[in-house]
Amino acid sequence: MSDSDKYSFYKGDKEYPQAVEEKEKTEAHSPVEPTRDTSAKYRCEQVNTTKIDGKLTSNSLQKFQFHVEIFPSTKTAKVKLEDHYYNMNPPVLNKVFDFITKTESIRHDVSFNYGEDGKITNILNKEEQAEKWRAFKNSKEFRTEFITGMQDNNEKGLEEIIRSGDRQFSLSHDSEEELRREMFYSVLFDWQLTSNDNNSVQQKEFLFRSILLPNVIVPMDFRCDVLKEEDDILKLRKVGSAKLGDELLEEIIKKHDQYYKPQIKYSFTEYKLEFRQTYDVDPTTRLVNEARLIWNEAIKDNAESFCEFKMRKL
Repeated sequence: MSDSDKYSFYKGDKEYPQAVEEKEKTEAHSPVEPTRDTSAKYRCEQVNTTKIDGKLTSNSLQKFQFHVEIFPSTKTAKVKLEDHYYNMNPPVLNKVFDFITKTESIRHDVSFNYGEDGKITNILNKEEQAEKWRAFKNSKEFRTEFITGMQDNNEKGLEEIIRSGDRQFSLSHDSEEELRREMFYSVLFDWQLTSNDNNSVQQKEFLFRSILLPNVIVPMDFRCDVLKEEDDILKLRKVGSAKLGDELLEEIIKKHDQYYKPQIKYSFTEYKLEFRQTYDVDPTTRLVNEARLIWNEAIKDNAESFCEFKMRKL
């Protein structure tokens, strides 16, 4: 095992160390999607931690409950956020999320189309969302403790928050891309919703926006393995890895030296970016029954951003 492998945050799949061999798979079928309308509720839990020089600097826990309706004949879906719990450290961030969760309830009351690959193509109720935002920003509910504090101490900051909301809920804003990048939507609305051909995600490129290094974009390749395939269950594993060229690595080192070296006094070591998702799919409805997803971005021994997301169908 190489030093890079030893440093990997994920030590491997114990139950399914290898994907199903091609010869063991059932004979390939033409891509088929369900035709019956369906609905489900999902509970999700997301944990984020950040470490600098081995010391925990921030952590957060969020819980979500979503209600989902899917209409395969028209390739449309509706999602509504029913519950949102959060606990942030440092605690001052909780005041921010008191406000954020109110805007999230608008953003996640959404109807959209999805394409042949299962991914979101266009949001159908943007005008409704924009009207809800306008009503919210002019209501008493808008004046959370966070907002009143901004009003008293940072009026320009408050103006920027309002402008940001106006942009986010404008009809021209690419809110489709925002949803596609969010973990709940990226898991549920993917190739398995419309197809049984996992080759559709082999080596598919994704542009990762660095958490640790501002304005750094890291391209990644993705592949999907079938771990178990039976009449009543489909177990899948999706893996992503970074594509680091010399020019990108130079940019990463430069940003590290700008943001971390003055603080921790140590030089750049090694950049690591990993993604792994394991999930179970109902072969009949093509809905995800449960999933576990991990993102880990790190500069070895110097800085680390770790995210674990779990979801289950009720």
